[in-house]
Amino acid sequence: MIDTFVIPKMEESFHGRYRIEKYDTALMDSFLRFAYRRDKLDIKGNETVCMIVNGRHAFNGYKNIEAGLLKQLGDSLKLNEEPDTSFKLSNDSEKEELLKRHADKITLGALIVAGLVDGINPCVFATLVFFMSVLAVSGIRGRKLLLFGSVYCLACFLTYLLLGSEF
Repeated sequence: MIDTFVIPKMEESFHGRYRIEKYDTALMDSFLRFAYRRDKLDIKGNETVCMIVNGRHAFNGYKNIEAGLLKQLGDSLKLNEEPDTSFKLSNDSEKEELLKRHADKITLGALIVAGLVDGINPCVFATLVFFMSVLAVSGIRGRKLLLFGSVYCLACFLTYLLLGSEF
């Protein structure tokens, strides 16, 4: 939605007077950059998209971006605002501390929901079908087949849950 609706408006209003840097938070360096800005700018919520102008002004979520980004860009350009380039994590202990601070915010409920959502994927279903086929060929039928399938699903869920937990 950003690429389709917001970027064309930016181009129309500020042709060539801005630069967009995109970061994929699935990559560690990008996640660390976002976590640093999230702390510094006190960004709340877990929206799927966030835009930050000059490292100083955050717009979290599509509605907030649509409502305020263009005005802020105009204001920043008028003021000749320099970008905040303070993102520097000089050593691994600073990176670990930042990661730990954000990992500590993950709740058990969020972890359970993520495990359930992640469990709905073709690999798990394909493996379940294969497992149930092997059991059926082995002569297991009815309630036992349902019981073994349920145990398999529970084992997958617990594995994801334990892999995401810190002991």
